[in-house]
Amino acid sequence: LYLAKTCHYFEMEKTTNAVFVIFAIGFFSSRLVVYPFIVLRSTWMEHHELLPLHLHTNTFLTILLCLHCFWFNLIFKMILKALRSSTVEQDIRSDDED
Repeated sequence: LYLAKTCHYFEMEKTTNAVFVIFAIGFFSSRLVVYPFIVLRSTWMEHHELLPLHLHTNTFLTILLCLHCFWFNLIFKMILKALRSSTVEQDIRSDDED
């Protein structure tokens, strides 16, 4: 993401778009595929009698998954915005920098 922002500041639009797509694919695959189906499945399905805070840990890991879904929603909106207008004028998360 930082590389995409750096390319955007240097007005290298094609590189910015390519790096952002690579970031989005990596984010989706690692945080919305690997994380829930390997990490969360392991923590919820395997019984950990030795860990007294098992329920709390799983609750926080599930909240983290919800945050990943929210962040990917923002990324997906930026991708749709870029496809519609062929360029993204402003990051939807950013405030005005004055």
